[in-house]
Amino acid sequence: MTRSVRTLLPALLVLALACQADNADDPRLIRSQIEALSSVGAERQMALEKLRQAGMAAHEALREGPDGTAEIRKSLRARIRADRDALLRAAGLVVHEWGTLLHFQDSDNIVIGTHDDQSDLPDYVKVWTKLPVRSMPRVILKPIVYFYTNKHLRASVTIRCPNGMPTQWWPNVTRYKPERPFAKGNGEVQWHPNLARNGLLEWRNIELRPGLDPVYKPVPADSWWPIARDTDSVPLHIGDDVEKFLFYRGVSLTVPKVEVILNPLHQVTVTNRGSEPVEHVLAVHVLDGRAEARYVRQLTANEQQTLDLSISEAALSLDRFIEQTRQQVQECLEEAGLFPKEAEAMTEIWKSDYFTHDGLRVFYLLPAADCANFMPLSVSPEPVSIVRTLLVQIECFTPEREAVVDGLVARLGAESFQDREAAERVLLEGGRFIEAYLRQMFGTTDDPEIRHRLKRILEKIPLAMPMG
Repeated sequence: MTRSVRTLLPALLVLALACQADNADDPRLIRSQIEALSSVGAERQMALEKLRQAGMAAHEALREGPDGTAEIRKSLRARIRADRDALLRAAGLVVHEWGTLLHFQDSDNIVIGTHDDQSDLPDYVKVWTKLPVRSMPRVILKPIVYFYTNKHLRASVTIRCPNGMPTQWWPNVTRYKPERPFAKGNGEVQWHPNLARNGLLEWRNIELRPGLDPVYKPVPADSWWPIARDTDSVPLHIGDDVEKFLFYRGVSLTVPKVEVILNPLHQVTVTNRGSEPVEHVLAVHVLDGRAEARYVRQLTANEQQTLDLSISEAALSLDRFIEQTRQQVQECLEEAGLFPKEAEAMTEIWKSDYFTHDGLRVFYLLPAADCANFMPLSVSPEPVSIVRTLLVQIECFTPEREAVVDGLVARLGAESFQDREAAERVLLEGGRFIEAYLRQMFGTTDDPEIRHRLKRILEKIPLAMPMG
């Protein structure tokens, strides 16, 4: 049986979804029923029932409709997704995964390497090396794998990364690659980019026990870990370890297939250089407590669009922007197949990195075929459904942002000790969002004082990074 990355459905379930109503998925009938939502009484109720019967065929069409029906269409879309989810969960084993793939690029649109961060992890998480894995084009952040089943069963999971490697994981695995080379000096494994090939994580004998309420290992109160545990997924047991999910992170040599070009006046041109359509493209610009966003439902192969992200006086305040945009992203994740609690957890954990920090960034959902090629996932026994929602984040360093950082770096070599210390403190507050750029500058400056302070900042940044 051929495995689909998005959804695997047994024949009976396919039949059930297809036969909810005769001709219910006819686009013309769906459009006429959406128009009927502006009516009242029995006619509206009939339209609601028929649209619900049409299921996901009506879901996309319900984005638009008559004036005054926005709330009822939004509610109906949520109900349709809930119907889909209930059918899937009743059919057998369901596996869901979410995570972020992070890239940085400078104002010349060149992807610059960054490093994986371990500072936000519980101390029991397994790590390939405690030394930072640096200068990688892509960092694989917080993929979380959930399981849903009504039966007690044992499962095995294998995740491969042909052009990358895992750096942290939990619970402990049966097998991982690459194996650690012989350690020297301080006993820590010295990492090298040539190692980031043919990565593998394998968990065997995962025991899934629905209905139990186990006691999990404690984590710090401000950790994101409890948020990820707050779902309806089945607890899993591997040996003596108990957890709500499989967790891993890693690094990769892969670069994004969506090209982002910074233009003057805060415009960005996004181009899909891949062979598959890219869905849910979201460009975000946050500056001085205000924000703008532009959303593109789909970019077809080789399609290009230019988006205006200039922040006007009418731009939303940051609080309103975060609330509104987080709801939009959460709905996109649910549409892609995540359950509501999963999508809520993902956006809660990532809202700081996604929507709060000043900067310009572009997101899109990694296409199913690209996901399967980038990190093949196999599960035994075969699930009825696998949904993988890996969100690609391209963090763009604008010329204005670079100018500010360049000025601060120059102050690291100032005559005044107080000026040097003040500049160092401000740079430290930038955390991951300027770390990649500072590392690039460290390799180009000849000033010994600036190099000394940049080195100290880069060593401290993982400890200063905020949660997420």
